[in-house]
This record gives sequence, structure tokens and C-alpha cells, in this order.
Amino acid sequence: MFVGRESKLEQCSPETDQCWRMPIPALRSLSVTFHQSCAMRFNVTSEPMGSDDTQVQTVLIVSMTTTSSDVRILRHINALRQDFQIITMGYGGQPVGVKQHIEMPKHFPYLPLNLRALLPHVLQQFELSSQYTAAIQFASEAIGSLQFDLALLNDVQTLPLMEQLSTPTIVDMHEYAPREMDDDWRFRLFLMRYYTWLCATYLPRARSVCTVSQTLASEYSRNFGVDVKVIQNARESRDLQVRETQARPLRLVHAGLAASSRKLERMIDAIDGHPDYELDLYLVPAPRQASYARLKNRVRSSNNVRVVSPVPAHVLPETLNEYDLSLIFMSSDSFSVRHCMPNKLFDSIQARVGIVASPLPDMKDFVERYEVGVSAEDFSAGALRECLEKLNIEQVNSFKVACDSVAKRINAESEAVKLRSLIRPSR
Repeated sequence: MFVGRESKLEQCSPETDQCWRMPIPALRSLSVTFHQSCAMRFNVTSEPMGSDDTQVQTVLIVSMTTTSSDVRILRHINALRQDFQIITMGYGGQPVGVKQHIEMPKHFPYLPLNLRALLPHVLQQFELSSQYTAAIQFASEAIGSLQFDLALLNDVQTLPLMEQLSTPTIVDMHEYAPREMDDDWRFRLFLMRYYTWLCATYLPRARSVCTVSQTLASEYSRNFGVDVKVIQNARESRDLQVRETQARPLRLVHAGLAASSRKLERMIDAIDGHPDYELDLYLVPAPRQASYARLKNRVRSSNNVRVVSPVPAHVLPETLNEYDLSLIFMSSDSFSVRHCMPNKLFDSIQARVGIVASPLPDMKDFVERYEVGVSAEDFSAGALRECLEKLNIEQVNSFKVACDSVAKRINAESEAVKLRSLIRPSR
């Protein structure tokens, strides 16, 4: 999931926030803890199943995220649970609807930062560092005790597990891994070559590879010689009515992470004090950043911009439906961001609310192709304001009607058909 991308550079497991600054004694302790833990029984939880389980194929879904809250993983589960038994492996507790869950110890990093993996990684001996990574070693041993018919690996960090897999393997690359955070020097120094090596080594071995947008799919194909399918990160269908906009001021909304890299101040600068617009920002504080408090302070004196407490994800479309336009105005500092298709795009589609986007290529193409909104000329506050001022009420309502049409065609259910076709290609 794209939300929270900053945290990947500052943590290597969901519960460890000091991996990039971990002192050598702590690394040594982590290495000892790993070997002690591997001698213990795996933390396995199971859900009672029917007596005819043996007649159904089993799919192992692996991710290096908190499985029960990773939106894309949950959509994989929902897409497959009617036709397959599902085993999941990842951090945190068992997701709903799976047969069995292997919980990754929260202190095991999925990056090569434990003592045994770090030295070969620094020496660029990636075939060693990838297998010595604590989370990979744990997962490899766990795989040996499981019975399944096919594996679905999520994102680049899981690729070393293909050394242990004898079953067909599907790989879902949520980002373009070799340039995922190429705007950050730490990523360029420590992970860019490693991720490139992982992709070159393992993607050609997979039975199928998928990703979230056509640009990312083309980039993987061009650089690694693999055919990549697109499974968009569309959310579940919602049967919502189009709410007609009748007059100004237009109610604008943005929902997402209050991360400094997103430069949300530009939306505030564009809207603050404008008599024709009101903007509500449903913001989730970013880990270890002061940006949320800074944004709240920034709008304290505004009469038409406010920061609102976030709502649960399952009611977000209903909340957005009350607005006239959704602002998705993100920067282009990294390759991954430039070519993203963010969750909030599909949230807005299901909410039947038109979109005003920054000119990121993939998002701009989608918005204009389906006529669900417009994109600004550039990434400045002035360009956003000018884009909004060109819109009339009739256009705003036409965007909503277009969203209603697209919501019925592009959703989690339609994308699930694509995933199932990868699992059972003969059908």
C-alpha cells in the first residue's frame, strides 16, 4: 500500500522503528534471538474448516506487512477465499477468512539488517544477504512445514523465498521496486542495487507477475524481460447515489497521510481564503513526523480550510460522497510517486465524487480517459487554483456521473477476476 511509504526507510518490520540506526550490540542480539526463535514452534493460528478441505487447492499468501490491515492483501484474500483454502504469512495476527496464519516475529527485519546478513549485503553478495535476512530465514523454515499448491508472494522483499518454493508462484509487485524511493539517498545507497538484483534474479522464475499500473508493468517488462499483468488497487463496490452539486461554495476534500513529502501545504495555499471553496483535510499523522501538527497549525486561522479527524476506511466512500470534488494533489519527487495509482483515486470513484489531480502521468491519463475529473497544468498552488476556477457546476456534476459509471466497471470485484485468472490460467 502506498500510504506510509516514508516508514519503509525507517523501519524494517512493522514494530521496529530503529533498524536504520540500530547499534552493533543490538544487531548481535537480534541475530542470537533469531536462532533461538527458530528453535521454537512457529506461531500458527488456524480457522476450523469443513470436512471436504482436501478437495480444494491451497494458496499460500506471503507479505512482509501487517497482514490483517494491508488493504491489497485483504483484497487478495477476498478474491480467492471462495475457491481456495488460504494460508497467510506475515506480521501481526490472523486475517479473517483464512485457513491458517503464520505470524512473523515482529522483531525480525525483512531487510538485510541483522548481523549475519548485513556484512554480505554491504559487500553486495546479495545471494547470501537475501537468504540470511532474519524474516526470510524464518519464513523459509515455516514453508518447509506447510502443504500448499501455489504461492502468492507480495512485493520485492518476499522474492528470496522462491529458493524454497517448489510450487508455481505468482508475484504481485505493489511498486516499481528498483526505483521505489529513488528520491531518498538511503534507498539509493542501501537498497536500489539489491532490489534490482532481486527482480532480475527471481521475476523470470515466476509463473505470473502483476502490478498496479500499466507504466510499472511496462517498466518491469522492459528491464527484466517478463510479461506483467495489471491488477488495479480498486476498492470494493459501493451502491451510492450521485449527489448533485447545486451551488457554490464547492465542498472540496482530501483524505490521506499527512506526510511531509506530499507537500499538502500547496492545497491549503490554493484554497485558503477563496470565497468559492471549502476544503476538509481528513489526515492520518505520519510516523515520526511533525507534519500533521504543522498542518493543523497552518489552518488554525483559516475560515474555509480545516483538518478533520480521519474516518475508518470502510466508511470513507460514504464520507467522501458528501463532497463536490476530491483533491489528489501529490508531488513527483520519485519514480514510484510519479506513476502511482493511489487508493484515494479509487476511493473517490466509489464515492461518486469528481477528481482534481496533480499532473502525475498515470493518474492524469486515468482521470481524463474516463472523464472523472481534471488535472492541473503543474504542481504549484497557483495551477491548482486556476484549474478549479475554470470548472463550472455542470462539469462538477458530469464528473460525478462519470464516476458512477466507472465505479460499476472498475472495482475490487472486477480486479479479483484478473487475479483468479492468474491462479487458474486455463479457465
